[in-house]
Amino acid sequence: MSLLQNIFAFKRNREDIEPFSRPSVFAVLRYFVVVLSLIFGALSLYGLGSGGSFYLYVAQDPFSPGVKPWYAESVLHVGLTHLLGFDKTHLQMQLFVLSFGISSVMFVGIIVWRRFSELWAYILMALLFFHPLLMILFTWSLHPDAVTVFCTAIIFFTNSYVAIFIFALFGAMNHASQMVIICTSAIVCRVLLENNYRFALTVGLGWLAGKGLLETYLGYHGIIIEKNRLQGLLDFDTDTFFDLFMQSPWWTLFTLHSVYWILLFGMLVYGFWLSKRAVIALVISQSLALVFGLITYDTTRVHAVLGWAGFTYCLLYLLQRLDTKPRVPRYLFYAIIAVSIIGSIAAPKKYKFYDIKGVEKHQNHFAEILRKYQIWEKIGLE
Repeated sequence: MSLLQNIFAFKRNREDIEPFSRPSVFAVLRYFVVVLSLIFGALSLYGLGSGGSFYLYVAQDPFSPGVKPWYAESVLHVGLTHLLGFDKTHLQMQLFVLSFGISSVMFVGIIVWRRFSELWAYILMALLFFHPLLMILFTWSLHPDAVTVFCTAIIFFTNSYVAIFIFALFGAMNHASQMVIICTSAIVCRVLLENNYRFALTVGLGWLAGKGLLETYLGYHGIIIEKNRLQGLLDFDTDTFFDLFMQSPWWTLFTLHSVYWILLFGMLVYGFWLSKRAVIALVISQSLALVFGLITYDTTRVHAVLGWAGFTYCLLYLLQRLDTKPRVPRYLFYAIIAVSIIGSIAAPKKYKFYDIKGVEKHQNHFAEILRKYQIWEKIGLE
């Protein structure tokens, strides 16, 4: 077996996956060095934004009754922030919430390491760190998105029905309207590609239980939502859509996937060779994200949170199938992945929120944060 064949050797079927043996100390160190490098790379590109700063004030008093705006529906991430004491400053809450997003990528990396190889774990983590999703999580760092992404990762990439039920429940309490779309996308992917109907029942019951607990929580504490997210969505009429979309349609579409549009089209082409069902799952999951992203004001943010897991799940499925089709040009597919990652790093960092904005709109550079909070002095470097 050549070096390249050894590097890209995949376990073909789920039955071929060996129990995940304890990695060596050096392997664990390599893993965390790669993760830290990716974190600092993301910070250098995106900074640490202050988007959603109003959530800090909700977290400081999450149980007070009264009529509240739509964002008071997200009770999980503000509740955790308050109960664990990370509600004193913006930086505390930013780092706490962002840790869920980083943990999501690390979790997917471990899954890929187990099912494929250590190298592919690093490749997939790099792909996610430079995907628009992580740009959104770093930029809109106080929004509930990172917790939603963590719940999504568990739902898509674990086989524990207990964990699937629990995190579908948590996801509904964190952002019920986004989670219903995510659960639908997960059901489409895992039923089509795994014939896993038990998963569909489990995730559906989890979401319903979470929605029920959310309504119970709001009612118990006397919290009335003035206009919930569904009502806000219904107010988004056709004229508003065209006014916003036609301001900069090409930039809007670019921000949704950045250079990963190349990989998306490559996945569709290879999907026709490898698995028609994967094409259907990919199209449905990305269409759900596209439709609901385009009918909201923060288009890129919503699309990224709704669409990343279906995109990643189908990519991993195609990579697994690729090893069973020796006549399919696999190294071209690997090259598409590499070009997409490199291109995304170099591409402009923009998102759609009413109009096209750069990340500097919400950006606080990491060095400025260190100076502002006197981090260097606290750790003895000055």
